[in-house]
Amino acid sequence: MPWIEANVVAGPVWDEHADLLISEFEANERAIETDDWNEADRLYGKVRSVTVLLNPDGIVVPEYLLHTDGTTARWRWHDEPFD
Repeated sequence: MPWIEANVVAGPVWDEHADLLISEFEANERAIETDDWNEADRLYGKVRSVTVLLNPDGIVVPEYLLHTDGTTARWRWHDEPFD
């Protein structure tokens, strides 16, 4: 599961979820520095409840991590669900 990083352009539904996505992005950055993942994990659960990742063929990817602040995004995925 390599990490992909790209510059992104916020789409039409960005405003609806921007606060959550930015909060999770910032919490993830803090967790990398402090190794305290509680807040990042809690917020990521919320991110997963409002997002979906599609592969290039338009098929839903069952497992993924996504971190974005609206201008930069990092993600990785796996084609099969984790246990």
